[in-house]
Amino acid sequence: MRTIARKPPGPGLGEGGVVDGYVVESLVADRGHAELICDAVGPDAEAVTLVVAWRPPAERHAWPRFGRLARTRAALEHEALVSVRAVGDYFGRPYLAMDRYPETTFEALIASAPLPAHQVLALLAPVCDAFDLAHANGLVHQSLSGTSLLMEGDSLLVDGFGLAGGPRELSFESVGAHDVRYCPPEEMRGEPLEPASNVYSLTALLVHALTGSTPYRGAPAAHAYGHLAEPPPRPSAQMPQLGSAFDAVVARGMAKDPAERPRSAGELLGEAAAALGVDLPEPRASGEGQDRGRRRPAAVRIRRVQWPAVATAVIVAALAGLGAGVVLDPFEGSRASAAGPSVDTRALDRLDDQRTPLRATLSAGETPQEQSATAAELATAYGRTADAAESPRLASAARAAERAYEELGAAADAGSAERFAAASDAIAQADARLGALADASR
Repeated sequence: MRTIARKPPGPGLGEGGVVDGYVVESLVADRGHAELICDAVGPDAEAVTLVVAWRPPAERHAWPRFGRLARTRAALEHEALVSVRAVGDYFGRPYLAMDRYPETTFEALIASAPLPAHQVLALLAPVCDAFDLAHANGLVHQSLSGTSLLMEGDSLLVDGFGLAGGPRELSFESVGAHDVRYCPPEEMRGEPLEPASNVYSLTALLVHALTGSTPYRGAPAAHAYGHLAEPPPRPSAQMPQLGSAFDAVVARGMAKDPAERPRSAGELLGEAAAALGVDLPEPRASGEGQDRGRRRPAAVRIRRVQWPAVATAVIVAALAGLGAGVVLDPFEGSRASAAGPSVDTRALDRLDDQRTPLRATLSAGETPQEQSATAAELATAYGRTADAAESPRLASAARAAERAYEELGAAADAGSAERFAAASDAIAQADARLGALADASR
């Protein structure tokens, strides 16, 4: 069992404590009061990892931000992202209930570095794709390191993105309390992090994996000084076989100015592969190769502490929490066959293209009016799918989802918790039917 010696502050988060129905087994990590990560067991005996925003009272203004980002994170679906089962609130502290984190991390793997270039790039390819998806949806990892990437079998997963954290100025007096080996210079200066910040950290991890050494060495303060003031490392000086072309990739990925870095994690990986003469693996089709697929949950609840009859703020939070995965992905395995895509496949593809950004918008909505408008757009998208479908069963499932989203929007307008809950259940049921139909078409 993974534990740390330090006991968490406050009620409920110690071993045996209960967080909104989840029984805590152990504390996995304490990130300096930014967030606590606990292994827990849910009401249905499911093993989960809880990521709870836990800040001192003076910083409670940051909790709403965590809640908004958590709902956006929950809506993202990717093979390299640990899936979110629920988004909730525990005595005012937002939390994510996620699939149980694997115990092994990328940090443990690179402890035996240097590793072969083809192995490292194959591991990081889906991770970089997941980062690009997150960045496109406004998420930036706030504490990216080797422990943020989790090993599940021969694949890497990205954790909860450190959403409760944030930019912090790390003085040389306090830097020893943080893992600064992969920190971008802007983080050291307390500046807002951006996608280029994650590109920097991924480059630093790449250097460690391929050379067996972190970019800078010594005490934490020496790492901090290196990120702030020293030139990027030249890996070929340590391992000539990596070549000067890879040195150039590292120089760009770890540029002090974020504007000079590759525009995306995928671009960084492509440049590294070209410099090292490695062929990147072909992207895996949805659901291919692993039982995990996109790690979609069989059932997801929107967890709430209280549901007043009319409570706008709670309705907004719960509606945004719909992105926690209550809508299952109905499109896995329904892509084109050798004979060309069917009418139903094309309809599902169009729905998928519309549904993904709309769900992100639904998760990020600030008011019931915004949520209601987005629910109406989703209802329209499902209605068009029903109109275009050849299969009566597909049309029926899409039509049921259309009606459920219409009711969801009406519930938001009315501030009715009961109607909202019923609409949420109806959406889950309709999309489960769509998922089963898509699976049957494989």
